[in-house]
Amino acid sequence: MLVLYSRIILLEKGILSELVKCVLPSELIDYFELLDIKKEGAILHFHLDELPVIPSEYSHLNLSGNGFYASSTLKDFPLRDKKVLLHVWRRHWVDESGKVIPVVGI
Repeated sequence: MLVLYSRIILLEKGILSELVKCVLPSELIDYFELLDIKKEGAILHFHLDELPVIPSEYSHLNLSGNGFYASSTLKDFPLRDKKVLLHVWRRHWVDESGKVIPVVGI
């Protein structure tokens, strides 16, 4: 029974993952993890955390993640007559000396 239940969950996650790839911009898929989707009336809320992936142009700085900035809310195109809000949490990146480095382009 447990094996069947696990396969159903994996199937659902795979299907959901493919759907999200069709809906969200590719930059969000590459650099952010979708944590939650909530429907609130006529609004869809997508909650995303930045992945601990450092863009190649910053790889020489030896950065590490150090918490998150406050979330930013972005308006996206409506889906099925629902307003879409993306709640995005960006990581604090610090170098070896502890200096915060703003990583742009994501």
